[in-house]
Amino acid sequence: MTNERFHYRGPALLDGIEFPDVRLREERDGGLRSWEGETSFPASAPPSGFSPDLAHAGTVAVRLPDGREGNALVTNLSFDGASWSLSLQGTGPAPR
Repeated sequence: MTNERFHYRGPALLDGIEFPDVRLREERDGGLRSWEGETSFPASAPPSGFSPDLAHAGTVAVRLPDGREGNALVTNLSFDGASWSLSLQGTGPAPR
């Protein structure tokens, strides 16, 4: 396994829904690795197929345009009146 940390920013499918700007990053805690991510978008232009029910989906598939995949939990989905923010916590290897 490489010592480089995984970082990605760009489009991704989350549970089959295309989000245009997702940020993913791998963190290190001692010898352990974990990854997390987030995305946000205006309420006036949500991704096609988005529903607030995504917060209750359990584990969601994360797929990058080049085919790399991983799984994550939706740890937070919030709405501030103008935009949605979604946070992810990886449940296995990062989509390297």
